[in-house]
Amino acid sequence: MEATPGGDALADAPSGRDSRRIRFELRAAWHRFAPAVGLYTFVKATGFVTFFALVQYARDHGQVSRSSREPVLRFFDVLGSWDGVWYAMVAAHGYHPALVPTATGVQQNSAAFFPLYPALIRIVHTCTGLGYPGSALLASILASLVAAAGIYAVAHTLIGHKAALICVALWAVFPSSGVEWSGYSESTLIAVASWCLYFTLRRRWLLGGLFALLSGLGRPTAFAVVAAYGVAAIVELVRRRDGRVRPLVGLLMAPAGVLGFLLWVGLRMGRLDGYSVLERKGWGQYIDFGAWTAKGYLRTAMGQPFWHDSPQEDLIAILLLTALPMLIILLIRMRPPVAVLVYVVLFVAAGLCSHQNFGNVSRYLLPAFPLLLPVAAGLRRLSWPVLLSCLVIAGFASGWYAGYIPFVLGVP
Repeated sequence: MEATPGGDALADAPSGRDSRRIRFELRAAWHRFAPAVGLYTFVKATGFVTFFALVQYARDHGQVSRSSREPVLRFFDVLGSWDGVWYAMVAAHGYHPALVPTATGVQQNSAAFFPLYPALIRIVHTCTGLGYPGSALLASILASLVAAAGIYAVAHTLIGHKAALICVALWAVFPSSGVEWSGYSESTLIAVASWCLYFTLRRRWLLGGLFALLSGLGRPTAFAVVAAYGVAAIVELVRRRDGRVRPLVGLLMAPAGVLGFLLWVGLRMGRLDGYSVLERKGWGQYIDFGAWTAKGYLRTAMGQPFWHDSPQEDLIAILLLTALPMLIILLIRMRPPVAVLVYVVLFVAAGLCSHQNFGNVSRYLLPAFPLLLPVAAGLRRLSWPVLLSCLVIAGFASGWYAGYIPFVLGVP
């Protein structure tokens, strides 16, 4: 049988159109997000320079970490310390959940660390051949770029292009933002959380539900993301602008990640509340409705040492907590969508109501990036030369207050 003239061309036509459409969408995404990701990378890189110089200076001069009483090691050892060791361990060896009693509680184990970030580390390790510590750092950097794009997308929807760029840059210099390029899971969580919030604002219910599910695999505080999406989906079910099927499917998907992991851990430990028991008795973290935070605030403000003998991290925490009510009032004044308010309020509540290292308040508030929207909206009146000058100065300073202080002098 002879081939039909032009048959190959006809067969190739749909795939050709698809490839051209994909290339067009990729170019459109590049033009849309490249300025935000580029500005974020530039500001973060300035802070990285300061952080590197301070760690190198500390090592050369025998500086001792006040929290661990051990000499400062290599730069990348610092970035992969504390929780980074556990995440790399999970990526390399998986989980070994168990409740092992000790004289003072329960033995710490890797089940306290949610699986999304270790899975990303494992993927980077497989694709690049880097060791697990290096893969953890690269995974965080890549996730932070996705997070920067997501933050820009949310901010652009609410306050426009220029202010959205400023919002991304402010997130890059936020207190404790040093964990964005380290062995911590914040960048991964905020990457999926910001895109969930964006898809929720755009009423893309299936994508929003999927990203809410993924966020639930990132950290237990992702209940704030799930709740924000859930409230918006329920409102949509009442209004019926987009029908019932997609919001309902998304609503069922959203909590599956966090509930599924907690259930799995509980079953492996032999009791359904196994994760909460591990967190409370093994890691000393639980909900105390702000009692520990209030105690840390008052004692630090009065000049008394609290938890460890390095005051810098705690001082940054009380400055942020002092500014927090003002940021919340300014955000409410902007009248953002209800999903944004629920998202911010619950992340703030999670950060303030947990019994934890007081200096970590700023890290727990890092996902609450909509708090920066009013500040970014106010700064957009400035010219770009003035803005860039201020951001560069803030970037260099962040290497000290958001990097060196938590990682070397305190606990990130």
